[in-house]
Amino acid sequence: MSDYRYVQLTMGSRKFEYRDLFGQIYEGAWIPFRETVVFKLDSENKMDQCLNHNIRIAYNNYEPMLKYNDNKLDLATYEGYFLHAFIERYELMTEFIFANDSWGVKNTSTGTWPFGVVSLVGFGHADLGTGFISYSSERLELISYTHPVGLDDVRWITKFPGKKSPMNNIIKVFDRYTWIGIIVSTVTASIVLLGVVNILRNLGFKQPDNISAALIPLSLMNAEPMPDWFLVSTTRVYSGSILMLVWGLCSAVLTYAFSGNLRAMVLTPAFETPIDTAQQIVENNLMAQMGPTDLVYSILNSSSNPWQVAVLDNTIPWTDWSERIEMTQSGVVVTYGTEDYFLNSVKKDPTLSKMKSPVFYVSKEAIRVYYAGWILQKNSKWQNFLDNHILICNQAGFSVKIKNYLREVTDEDNNSQSQGEKMRVEHVAVAFIILGIGLICSTLGMDFLD
Repeated sequence: MSDYRYVQLTMGSRKFEYRDLFGQIYEGAWIPFRETVVFKLDSENKMDQCLNHNIRIAYNNYEPMLKYNDNKLDLATYEGYFLHAFIERYELMTEFIFANDSWGVKNTSTGTWPFGVVSLVGFGHADLGTGFISYSSERLELISYTHPVGLDDVRWITKFPGKKSPMNNIIKVFDRYTWIGIIVSTVTASIVLLGVVNILRNLGFKQPDNISAALIPLSLMNAEPMPDWFLVSTTRVYSGSILMLVWGLCSAVLTYAFSGNLRAMVLTPAFETPIDTAQQIVENNLMAQMGPTDLVYSILNSSSNPWQVAVLDNTIPWTDWSERIEMTQSGVVVTYGTEDYFLNSVKKDPTLSKMKSPVFYVSKEAIRVYYAGWILQKNSKWQNFLDNHILICNQAGFSVKIKNYLREVTDEDNNSQSQGEKMRVEHVAVAFIILGIGLICSTLGMDFLD
């Protein structure tokens, strides 16, 4: 009866008593000529307000969502920050009830909820349930949810892609299709040029040898001067001249484009390919950390994505956090979890927190995405107050503040990641390899002629 309003009338009198949702009694009277009721209220007293009331809060500690320790809420956690603001806003008196790290699972054989936060709230032993409680239709049969306070966004967690040799950066100046177009155009120009030169040679005109003719498109791309092969005495061979002119203009455009992108691409840090999907996990023959009893195992097993099902063919169990970290850092094992959980774990770890580079990479592919919120009894008197408070906190950027705290994003970090590297031999190794091949070929050719 405590969560319902009611009116107590006095027989033969216009006076009555009104009891609001929070048990406060107000005297009122019916005014016939105004056809309204009036209440006896002071300036600080408002009906149906939760100010200065008791609230029982069932909780489980699950960082970085919630941590309650030594009678204090950790304000570096999402729900701790939201909940502390709510308690202070309404000057509430609190009683925290630990749920023994149990969220609540329905007993399918009996249809009951024997323990956990869901049970404490659903059967009236607590007013509010907190601690990263995912939405589910099964739980909704017993309790109600507030607006979301977090996101249970489970993704693949892998070793952060490390730097690799920048030797191939010079190839990245153009994309694959541009390189294919350049190669095809160069070969085509060489073939056409060979045809023109051979036709002129058969007509009795002096022309260069076939190798020189085949290599002239490459020479023009390297800013070599235009040859005068097609100017014979006072007569000009227009077919060859036009071909050389067109190719010369194209070579100039390609040279400017290549040189314009060269420095930016060559000095850009090169990283390994990140693991973003289950398909990459299978194709790279990586092992997934999980066992048949894990919830994620059953989710993947019933997935409509065949690659996620295929991941289960190569799994390995894990026992504790240190083993999980060590196996993931090996680069041959992937694990799963929420980004916030791993960011917080790294921040709390004395060794990992001192590492300059990121420790883990979070995939773009999601395994499971659920909202998480607080839970209340059905038709709870706290519902509207909590929903309104959560919306205000989200508008104020409470979640963004905690996320930034976990990520520790600074301008210095962003600038350091965007800066180019210093030039090393590796950056121009491809050019030296091509030069070396040319020197070897020319040496062999000289020896052959001798």
